[in-house]
Amino acid sequence: EADAYVVKLNSNGGHLWSQNFDRTLDDIFVIQDEIANSVAGALRVSLLGEAVPTDSAPRVMSVATTDTEAYDLYLRGLDQFNRNTYSSLPDAERLLKEALLQDAEFDEARIALVRTYLAMQATGLLPPPEAASRGRAVLAPMLADQPVPVVAEALDAQMGLLAASFRYDAAQSQALQAALLRALALAPNEVELYDLAAKSVAYATGDSNYEQALAIVDRGLALDPLSGGLLFTKGQFLRHMERFDEALGVFGRIREVAPEDPSGYSGPAIIYEQRGELANVVRSYAETMEHDRQDHELPAGAAQALLQMGLVAEAEPWIRRAQLLNAEGDDTRRVAMQYMALSGDTDGALALTETMIREKRQNRRGVYRIAVGVYLNLMHQAGRLDEALAMLEEVSPGALAPDFGTPEEWWAGSIAVAGGGYASLGEDADVKAVRAKSLRSYFDDLGLDLQESALARCTVLQLEGDRAGASAALAQEFEDQGGLTWSWQRILEHPFFEPLLAEPGVQEALAGLETRLAAEADKYAAMVAAGEIDVP
Repeated sequence: EADAYVVKLNSNGGHLWSQNFDRTLDDIFVIQDEIANSVAGALRVSLLGEAVPTDSAPRVMSVATTDTEAYDLYLRGLDQFNRNTYSSLPDAERLLKEALLQDAEFDEARIALVRTYLAMQATGLLPPPEAASRGRAVLAPMLADQPVPVVAEALDAQMGLLAASFRYDAAQSQALQAALLRALALAPNEVELYDLAAKSVAYATGDSNYEQALAIVDRGLALDPLSGGLLFTKGQFLRHMERFDEALGVFGRIREVAPEDPSGYSGPAIIYEQRGELANVVRSYAETMEHDRQDHELPAGAAQALLQMGLVAEAEPWIRRAQLLNAEGDDTRRVAMQYMALSGDTDGALALTETMIREKRQNRRGVYRIAVGVYLNLMHQAGRLDEALAMLEEVSPGALAPDFGTPEEWWAGSIAVAGGGYASLGEDADVKAVRAKSLRSYFDDLGLDLQESALARCTVLQLEGDRAGASAALAQEFEDQGGLTWSWQRILEHPFFEPLLAEPGVQEALAGLETRLAAEADKYAAMVAAGEIDVP
């Protein structure tokens, strides 16, 4: 009954680890646990440069199934989950469902499936309400247990926030944070909780918690130093703190430990965008496309950067790639409608934006609000503004009123904000003041600090009659290219902002922006010529 097992791990042709196991096969899972923990300890030494004694190293935990087929499906599902691509996540979902069909009591597979839905929402494969609905259905059997497993309880709270209104709810966010921190205290070896808990600490009450959030991530990385998800979250926190070089180093680490994970390549793109390095944004998305070929948001992101640089014709092949992958995708439509508007295809842009508005598309990456803005700009230029405002009123009655209240749906809020400037053109100062008060209240509901959004601050101050303050805010919008709205050209065509564009400070800021964008356009052309960027 005895057998000898030799497990070898190769790296560039060399052995990182090998060991003989001479055991009976009475319990294959016990043997598997021994092998897994031995491999984990060896990897910490060979990949991390650590010398960790076996008795102090984090342990690979056993899984609660005795069904070898279910376990094989689970491992294959985890492999696809960890690849974290647009095509691998649906495969992970399928495999983990198969594992649960094989063993309905396999809770680890159940938790992994819920995490897959969170990842599918984050990457745009599922809208938040659908991800929450699927996740809660999977969690239901665990939530019926007594006592409820803390991990299931925490994930259910996360799903609750995902399913909630688009508006920021401080009480609900803080309740989620408390649930996650409690779960982490009760189950400190559950690595997935560190990522969720850290995000709740960072985002529930503002930037002041990033240091605490980083500490939580580092505790998780002490348990699983090779976790691409935790490393990506750490890079994101460092980016928010403007510790850009450190963040780039973390994303580089992802490329080392998880070379198939596209987040190690896409993460830098966000940093470059924040720094105004738009040519590098395109290069990063192009590199990511090599590792995640099915994700339409990657070529769309490259096209967006090109449109910001004013390279309208150069954006076309990237848009075509996005349309090939997913013509109905929100990111594809976002760049397509801007491309049409900038290239003079007014009829096409109007048809697409009106369709999106009437369909009440989700507002991923601000797509709905941009659709409303582009539609209104083009209708105003065509002398059809009254017709456009009437259509928006039909879609969301009352959203364009000066006292529009607190819209319960994201599309109504988007119409109120993007359409409010046009609706206010014929209003007197008193009515504009009412509209400004409504906007301030709405932004507060969203959890948006006006000091952190120059364009939103400009809009409110302009309605309040503070021309100097509005001009300064608009100048800041043009100066801070990292925070520049994706459709900044729309500002130049918007009659609401027209009185401010003649201000000397705004003119100077706009000239500086145009100079920077021209330099980035030259860099992009040089990168393409040097073969650093492969145009689709």
